[in-house]
Amino acid sequence: IEHKGWVWLESPRGKTQARANVTKRIAPGVTWMERFWFPETVETSTKGFTEMNINMLTNDQGPFADFIGSVTYRGFQVRVTPAESAPEGI
Repeated sequence: IEHKGWVWLESPRGKTQARANVTKRIAPGVTWMERFWFPETVETSTKGFTEMNINMLTNDQGPFADFIGSVTYRGFQVRVTPAESAPEGI
């Protein structure tokens, strides 16, 4: 995985893409991804929701947080592999 390179992130639920930010602040074998993306910069039919969104990898079954209606924060295993390029439209 190269710094600023595009990667695939996969879990049993789904697959999405992101740009890697390789740093010494995150331990080897650990990934972290912000939940937001920038739909105003995306030229796809979903505005990047399925192309670059960590929610594509999470469990969409409850329990949900009663005050915001989302899945509670948690860690889970993912496979990270290099991607040939950015998602189409990005």
